[in-house]
Amino acid sequence: MRKHKIILHLLLLVVPALLIALAGCSFTRSDLLEIATAQPDIHIIPNDTHSYSFGSVEVYDVSKQTFYIENKGARTLKIEKLYTSSADMKEFVIDTTYTASNIEPGESTTFDVYFKPSSDIPIGDDLLIESNDPDEGIYQINISGSGRWGSGNPPMIVVLQGPSPVSPGSVAHDFGPVNVGSSTFIDFTIMNDASADYDLAVTGIIFKSGDVG
Repeated sequence: MRKHKIILHLLLLVVPALLIALAGCSFTRSDLLEIATAQPDIHIIPNDTHSYSFGSVEVYDVSKQTFYIENKGARTLKIEKLYTSSADMKEFVIDTTYTASNIEPGESTTFDVYFKPSSDIPIGDDLLIESNDPDEGIYQINISGSGRWGSGNPPMIVVLQGPSPVSPGSVAHDFGPVNVGSSTFIDFTIMNDASADYDLAVTGIIFKSGDVG
């Protein structure tokens, strides 16, 4: 019987409180449906076409764009992850130092994207935002930009075998006969021509034929 009395007391406390909270409120059936089905709604500025171009930026200079994340829904928007699809691409950097994880309805937060081109080749990546917006899933923005050389001389690669320069496409060294199970090597030096006014960025060294152990 004591258990039943406790439940009764709780009901007597909760029901008046609920009646007080709803006093003076008038809800239609559509209002109640809207409340029950309310969801967060992510909106990004700028996002006219789910893309943003940094345009032309001088090589090694930095251009910054601030993006705004708005919650136009009726429940808390949770930002779960914000990243680019190409993790090894260094030209685009995201700064989320002041980005809030939870955004209440009608509020917003920001994040910055920096573009620092290392060459004059146009480049692009996908900016991805994971949230609890049920309509969007992963929100995608294509970011792009291109570098341009300024008034100085662009970098110029120079490859040396010993003291001698190696011409592009030439056979720099013939290893000759090498006993099976043994090895030999030769050193090459990569330099940036002395006339260059920009740093030389070496992005990779591979064999042209591909599959060479």
